[in-house]
Amino acid sequence: MSNHPVKDAAAILRNPEQHANSPEVFHFAWAELKAQRGQIYRPENLPGSMHQIIDETSLMERVRNYARDRGYPLTGDRSA
Repeated sequence: MSNHPVKDAAAILRNPEQHANSPEVFHFAWAELKAQRGQIYRPENLPGSMHQIIDETSLMERVRNYARDRGYPLTGDRSA
């Protein structure tokens, strides 16, 4: 067990690849750093996990699919 929780927390957040399979480690690290600054830790304010699986569909394709699903008329082929 380390005697330097702030240094440990900072090291975790600087090297996310070493903790990619343990998202809770990030939460503990953020909580430690926020506590040291006298701040409240609100996990809902953190951005989504950086190792989320994201749909590989392009933004334009998702917009066109959204419009098509809602019945908006689509004209022309605008693929790049």
